[in-house]
Amino acid sequence: MIGGEPAESTSAEWFEVRNPATGEVVETVPKGTVEDVQRAVAAAEKALPEWSALASSRRGEILHKAVHLIQEHESELAKLLTEEQGKPLSESVRELRRFAHTLEHYAGLAKTIRGGHIPRLDEGKYGLILKRPIGICGAIVPWNFPVSLLGNKLGPALLAGNAVIVKPASTSPLTDIRCIELLCEAGITPGALNIVTGPGGTAGAEILRHPDFDFCTPSEVIARYPARGEYDVHTFSSWADLERDLSAWLGNSLQHDAMERIYGLETAVKNSGNEALLDTWANLLTSDHFYYMCTKYWHDGDVHKYFSHYDTPYDGYINYMNVVTDLEYVLETEELVSSKW
Repeated sequence: MIGGEPAESTSAEWFEVRNPATGEVVETVPKGTVEDVQRAVAAAEKALPEWSALASSRRGEILHKAVHLIQEHESELAKLLTEEQGKPLSESVRELRRFAHTLEHYAGLAKTIRGGHIPRLDEGKYGLILKRPIGICGAIVPWNFPVSLLGNKLGPALLAGNAVIVKPASTSPLTDIRCIELLCEAGITPGALNIVTGPGGTAGAEILRHPDFDFCTPSEVIARYPARGEYDVHTFSSWADLERDLSAWLGNSLQHDAMERIYGLETAVKNSGNEALLDTWANLLTSDHFYYMCTKYWHDGDVHKYFSHYDTPYDGYINYMNVVTDLEYVLETEELVSSKW
């Protein structure tokens, strides 16, 4: 979607999105190029003045309308998300509702975007605070929560009047594309919201290489700018975990057992020469799986529970171990490992 319309890639190439459970092709999408990202940037630059000029309350109304459209298409979107990303249908529904809730949250903040007036700065002088959009935002979305994390990026950026270019994960772009179609249908200025599919090394890298790109990690900020002084924090807190260690991922017997099982298959998987098995094994090493098994609810419970799709850590463990057992079975049938479980 570039400029509010479906668009083919300048490469005229397409790539397949496969169901991770069956290997079947779900759909094909354009294999985006550097030129496609540049087209999206041009469309965003053209749309930005009109979109940013709208009253924030009007942008909020458009986001509210988008929420209703997402809710109306929930069944369609949940089925699509399960097909391309592999999570159970119930989890897909939950993720879509979280996406809608996020958009609704930011839509509700529309009337709070105000400037400020500072009287009597000096004799005959006063100050004005003006809040303006920063411009065009690049939103690179990972595969594990492709819809809910899309909402985390789109909600604040669009409400504040920015234009956005989305680069979804190559394995799970379909639901993001459909959601963006619905957002455009809700009334977003054509070109203010674009999505370019394709390899991260091409489409994603071009977003990061753009001369106007100005995002820095903490370490990059430290390297780029001189120190201005010392900041003494006597008592600190973290949004995720007070311990700031691995205890959220390796803090109980469930997590240790799961980690031991999956790493126990490393040699067999790598010796198999089977790219599909290697990809499955690598996905099972994603830290989220072990995070869902965290039992630290008495300490940072609200945070840990928020990020989990499971009702309990034990449910996360059981689901994960079922998948690992299936992988072991495949390896056993190919006589790559001996049955031990």
